[in-house]
Amino acid sequence: MGLVRAAAGLWLAVCSWAQTVHSLRLYSEFQRVDPFGQILAVDRSSKPREILSPAVARNSFFSIHVAVTAAPKAMYFLALQSYPPGAFQWKIYRESFSNHSSGWIPDTLTEERPPYFELMPDTEVNIPGQTTQLYLVDVWVPPDTPSSSVRLEVLVKSDSWRIAPMEVRVLPVTVPALPQGQVVEPLPDVKLSADASAAKAMAAATSASPAPPPVNLRAIIYRNALQDAALARTLHPEAAERCRGASSKQDRLGAEGYLRVRDCLYRTAWKEPVRPQALK
Repeated sequence: MGLVRAAAGLWLAVCSWAQTVHSLRLYSEFQRVDPFGQILAVDRSSKPREILSPAVARNSFFSIHVAVTAAPKAMYFLALQSYPPGAFQWKIYRESFSNHSSGWIPDTLTEERPPYFELMPDTEVNIPGQTTQLYLVDVWVPPDTPSSSVRLEVLVKSDSWRIAPMEVRVLPVTVPALPQGQVVEPLPDVKLSADASAAKAMAAATSASPAPPPVNLRAIIYRNALQDAALARTLHPEAAERCRGASSKQDRLGAEGYLRVRDCLYRTAWKEPVRPQALK
């Protein structure tokens, strides 16, 4: 963390006029946040899942939203670090908002390059009253990662450090590699709930399908669900079907109802033997 602190301190010493960050929050990939810090109504649940100790599978990605709420003209430094270092690989994407009849929706992704010095509001689009910028942290768990807990921290520095820590649980579960190739499936409309892309991937992936390029959030969600479908094909058919039916469209769960499918797949793959032919 020494280098992170030094870089942030140097930058903020130069920019003495910087305002402050008010909050740093983590959300699952299914809880999109608008430029004013509110979860989109179409995704909303009565109690969003806390991102404190997420379970992840090896040879797969997991993705989270990072919402930074700050004062106007606030300049801040964004960083990630893991303990042990190098346990994971990751990319940070800025999520761009587009205006629709239902409001501002984040979708288009632009990969950010370190060092991550950021400014509120977004200078690339004029959103009156914007207080929140949304980022997608896309984390790769290598196939040889030991089953253990890895501490992963998201950090923001303005007037002081704000840290959102996670104890990521790497399960003894390995996702089969997705094939390479051209993706022809159109993604669902951006105005639909965030789980629409996941549902389409699970419904369509009766055989191995390539992942789309990570140009927008829907593509990331679709890819992550393709990973789930690949894992499902390693299970006994009855168990796989049970997990596919675990999603709930109850209002209290919102788009995060899909996470029940992933939870079930991970739990079942951990406790029940896989079909060896499905891993080929």
